[in-house]
Amino acid sequence: MSELASYPKSMQKLVRELTKLPSIGEKSALRLAYHLLSNSPSQIDSLATALKEAKDQIRFCSRCFFFSESEICGICENVSRDDGLLCVVE
Repeated sequence: MSELASYPKSMQKLVRELTKLPSIGEKSALRLAYHLLSNSPSQIDSLATALKEAKDQIRFCSRCFFFSESEICGICENVSRDDGLLCVVE
């Protein structure tokens, strides 16, 4: 039986949702849940608002597919940028 079964249902739900994040297993999710729940309600509200705003406002640039709040990101919009230059990283 999972250690999680001894926690309240709302804690179990929070942990289950956190484990959906990349590289977050049950133990890490429990640690995150403890940390989040030890914060003040205003800190939790700020985090929830930031997540909601990011989800609502951020999209992918139609040219380079980087994160942007508009159709074209600030990098691609930069007129002084040499779009003929390619950087290769090994």
